[in-house]
Amino acid sequence: MADKDLANMSVRRYLTIYSNPFLKVVGKSLTPTTPGGPSSASIAVEPINNALPGAELLIADGQSPTATVSLGGKLLKFQSLLKKTPGGGTVTNTVSGKAGPVDAYFSKIKQSGDPGLRKTVAGANLNIGPMRFSAQRGRSKQGDVDTRTKIVGASGSVPFMDGTLSGNVKRQFVEDQDPVTNYGFNWKGPAGPGTLRAEGNLRHVRNVGREPSAEAEYIYKNPLGLGGNLSATGRYVNPLDPNRASAIKAMLRYTLGRQRGN
Repeated sequence: MADKDLANMSVRRYLTIYSNPFLKVVGKSLTPTTPGGPSSASIAVEPINNALPGAELLIADGQSPTATVSLGGKLLKFQSLLKKTPGGGTVTNTVSGKAGPVDAYFSKIKQSGDPGLRKTVAGANLNIGPMRFSAQRGRSKQGDVDTRTKIVGASGSVPFMDGTLSGNVKRQFVEDQDPVTNYGFNWKGPAGPGTLRAEGNLRHVRNVGREPSAEAEYIYKNPLGLGGNLSATGRYVNPLDPNRASAIKAMLRYTLGRQRGN
């Protein structure tokens, strides 16, 4: 069977090669309808019971061709990704798992070349209601450069004033550098005849300073009955770099086009 994916203008095809009461073997392909677009093909063993492990081999072309092998299921999964680049290739092996509100992962990345990049990343996430807490530790080594990082954060979203209010905070520690903390919020919802999106961010570098920024966008669909959108956008940033001045930008735009719904 095939269906048209309007988002990337590609045709997806699915073919069941074999099936029994316990599993099925499925072939999949993604073919671009425009020249030069990405395409892929895969063969997968899919258990009828989603709690059981499966397997998949996927090959994709494009600017950076990739080959991916996946084994396992939601509880425990292993994935090996080979990515070819003009400078060589990168192999990423990842083990991940999920149990209840906790998911965790461990990745090992090896890049060809001299000196090649060696990187390990381990992390975990805890989901409690509308909140998500995360922690990650990483180490990268390339030649004589050895860098260790730690990242902790929290994010969440709640209904607010007929819309959705989201917020996040993330703190990053890099060895021999000042910690960096990022705060952010986002609200999107109906406002009058249109939709309003507002967001604010604050980047704080210890012993250096703060960089606030804000952005707002208002979209009014089909205000003239011609099938177009009227949008107003505003941006503000006060850079941390003393050599850059604060900036405010505003734009009003009307775009003609057929509406595809909300």
